[in-house]
Amino acid sequence: MPLVNSISQLNEPITLVSYTMGNVNGVPVSNVRKEHFTTWALVLSQYLSEVKASVGTKLEDTG
Repeated sequence: MPLVNSISQLNEPITLVSYTMGNVNGVPVSNVRKEHFTTWALVLSQYLSEVKASVGTKLEDTG
């Protein structure tokens, strides 16, 4: 079963990165960014008001 129905749904490029120690002009530095790969992903967006409404409903059901 595919996770998306169409490749056109992949709307956001994402990059897997790591931060390591490295050397710049012979000086050791931290937080050197190393990109491993980039791919496209389906990123869903939700408005804050929708999140608050769903959380409020869940909290009311527990009481």
